[in-house]
Amino acid sequence: MRSRVKNILKRLATGPEPAPKAESERLRERAQAAEVAGAAADADARRAEAALRAVIVSGDEAEVERAERQLDAALKACRRHRIAAEELADAADRAQVAEREKAALDEADAADREAEQVASELKRLYPELVGKLVDLLAKVQNSENRCREAETLLIAIGKHRHIAGPQERSFPGPAGLFVPEQIVAGLKLPMLLGASGETLDVPCWPTDGGITMPPPPPSAAPEPRPHPGGRGPWG
Repeated sequence: MRSRVKNILKRLATGPEPAPKAESERLRERAQAAEVAGAAADADARRAEAALRAVIVSGDEAEVERAERQLDAALKACRRHRIAAEELADAADRAQVAEREKAALDEADAADREAEQVASELKRLYPELVGKLVDLLAKVQNSENRCREAETLLIAIGKHRHIAGPQERSFPGPAGLFVPEQIVAGLKLPMLLGASGETLDVPCWPTDGGITMPPPPPSAAPEPRPHPGGRGPWG
C-alpha cells in the first residue's frame, strides 16, 4: 500500500508519463548513438596509429604486432559503427514515412466515421430534412443536366447558322431562338396538339415550368378601308 502511494505521489510530482516514442524516433536515437560510437572508435584508431608509429621507431617486433592488431580492431570498429549508423538512419526514414502514411489513413478513417455518425444522427433527428436535402441534391443534378443540354443545343444552333442556307425551315424555340428543322428532328421533341387533337407542326420545348408555347404567329394584315370619296378601297 505504501509503495502504491509513493508511486502515485511520484507521478504527481513528476507529471504524466511521456507518451511512448515512435519507432522512427527510437531508430534515430540508435543511429545517433552509433554515430557517437563511431566517432569514439575513430579516435581510438588515431591513437592506435600513433602508437604503432612510435613502436615502429623502437624496433620491438612484438610491440609492433600488438599495435597493428589494436589499430586493425579500431578500424573495424569504426567501420562497423559507421555502417550501423547509416542503416539505422535509413530505417528511421522508412519508419517515419510509414508512420505518416498510417497517420493520414487513420485521420481519413476517423473523418469518415465522424461523417457517418453525423449523417445517422441527422437522419434520426430530422428525417424529413434529410429527405428534402436528398431531393434537393437530385434537383440540382437535374438542373445541371438541363444546363448542359441547353448549352449543347445552343452550340448546335450556332454551328448550324454558319452552314445552313437561308431557305431552310426553322421553328420558334426557347428564348426567342429559331431552331432549324434538322436540329428539331434530331432532338426528337414532341409536337403540339391542336384543339381537335391533330398534331401541329410546332415542337414542344421542355422547361422547368412545363411546356413553353411558341410565340403566336404575326397577326393578319388589316383589311383595306374604303376611300372617303367612295371610289373604292384603293382610291
